[in-house]
Amino acid sequence: EDRHCAAASPSFRPGSGVAMTSLAAEIARQKAIADPNQITELVLDKCKAASLNGDEFEGFNNLEVLSLNNVGLTSLKNFPELIKLKRLELNDNKISGGLEDLQDAALVSLRVLNLSGNRISSLD
Repeated sequence: EDRHCAAASPSFRPGSGVAMTSLAAEIARQKAIADPNQITELVLDKCKAASLNGDEFEGFNNLEVLSLNNVGLTSLKNFPELIKLKRLELNDNKISGGLEDLQDAALVSLRVLNLSGNRISSLD
């Protein structure tokens, strides 16, 4: 099954779609479907966004898994503070640096970070 921009929580199962959606539009759609505080896993793979503005994930206070694979991110600037986030998937984007922005986001519960398929050449 090819999933585009789907969210999952204990009470919400992802659907499938064909059309590509912008990241902001899909997050707004998910907020309309379910209370963001109830969502623990958000899969936004293939939604399109080059950057984050910092408030897209407002209200997702219990988010533990966030998948942003292949969305076209070029930067991690303005990455939101998600203190319960345990797993972050950022595979197949266009990120070339700026990993310090994740440190600034105070991801204190983060245990798994996937960055494969990006343009990172150094971890200095």
